[in-house]
Amino acid sequence: MVNAPAVVICNYGHISAIHSVDKSAQGYCVLIKEQAMTSMFREQEILHIFNIAPLLNLSKEDSQELNSMLDLLYREIYTDKPYKELYESIFKTVALKIIKLSNANKSLERKQEIALAFKQLVHLHFNKHKTVDFYADKLAVSINYLNRCVSSVFNKSSKELILEVSIIHSQLLLLETNKSVASIAYELDFADPSYFTRLFKKIVGISPSEYRKGVK
Repeated sequence: MVNAPAVVICNYGHISAIHSVDKSAQGYCVLIKEQAMTSMFREQEILHIFNIAPLLNLSKEDSQELNSMLDLLYREIYTDKPYKELYESIFKTVALKIIKLSNANKSLERKQEIALAFKQLVHLHFNKHKTVDFYADKLAVSINYLNRCVSSVFNKSSKELILEVSIIHSQLLLLETNKSVASIAYELDFADPSYFTRLFKKIVGISPSEYRKGVK
């Protein structure tokens, strides 16, 4: 149950669903694509955003401050002549305020930075890159060091995390499309649909077909 005033964060890599919304609820929904994030924020700031808890309860004062900024953001985006630099600046201010309120701006240890950056990269490239060496090269670290960082932060291996992210996205495809299980497996770059089905069942607990039937 989310009670106002609050901020709900839905980062990519998380499957979110709203059960119901009170008719009297008021607020803003802001959707920002990954390309915009990387153009507006420094790498460290993106890691902080990636580390924000899903729910942030607000004080009355903080809620009023965020509402004022979001109202300004809305009016600038939907004006007849929107000024890109201005609304990007307003959004960045909103995001940094949320980071501050959530205490996500605390300094991260090196192993945490590497693990979070790895997870972020996986969500961007899992579709075509499922080998750990690709991500180690991207982060300019050795495979062994990357595995140690990921294991210490997420309690799983780098390979396990890559495969889990692939399965998360397959769940979305099963839910939102009518594509066959084999088509989804190939789309996610699994050469063998049978292996994909076994992996899905191992991680989710049921087969892809059972999952789709259960959700619908």
